[in-house]
Amino acid sequence: MGFKMFKTDPSKDGYDAQLPPVEEPLAPKLMIENFGPPHSYMYSRSMLTAIGGFHIDAKLHGNEDWNCWLRLVFAGARIVPISQVGAFYRWHSNSMCRTRGVRIFAAEAETLWRTYRWTVANRSQSVRMGVEPRVLHQEIARGLYRRARRIHKGGRYLAALRVYWRSARPGGLYNPLLSGVLRLPMQMAMRTFNPTFRATRH
Repeated sequence: MGFKMFKTDPSKDGYDAQLPPVEEPLAPKLMIENFGPPHSYMYSRSMLTAIGGFHIDAKLHGNEDWNCWLRLVFAGARIVPISQVGAFYRWHSNSMCRTRGVRIFAAEAETLWRTYRWTVANRSQSVRMGVEPRVLHQEIARGLYRRARRIHKGGRYLAALRVYWRSARPGGLYNPLLSGVLRLPMQMAMRTFNPTFRATRH
């Protein structure tokens, strides 16, 4: 269902409503981005139990909800959009959506990578869900590349290198990716001699 963000009072300082996409099929869209906060999704307890419950995974820090929705979809759940606001999210200075550190980008990259691997291992089922593998994998590659850049900018060079490399797998090596990778050795060397060094442009 849709959701609305606010600072103190939804009726006074609420932002525009954000509604889920309605164009079918929705499964491929969910494989690229999360539609909303955890409390904007509804599902039965039996469905959640059937997939082993909600997983707490260190590699998915702050991203366990998106992983959960994907696992439900991979298990056969169908996404039905509700085009009205049914959830509110208070936006304050310490909200995760405002303090998106390197860990959250790494977690999103991990989710995209797991999605790519699942669609490769279950190609026929993916196609039945409306997935066009080539198109989806290119979108995943772009998503991985964008996260790699943010991780790179945050100074986590080895982690960035891993995500850059992963982005080459589903979408093929291309110039922006190569440019990012080539900058890493120099920046890692500078970080070795100057621990306070932080990449600001790439």
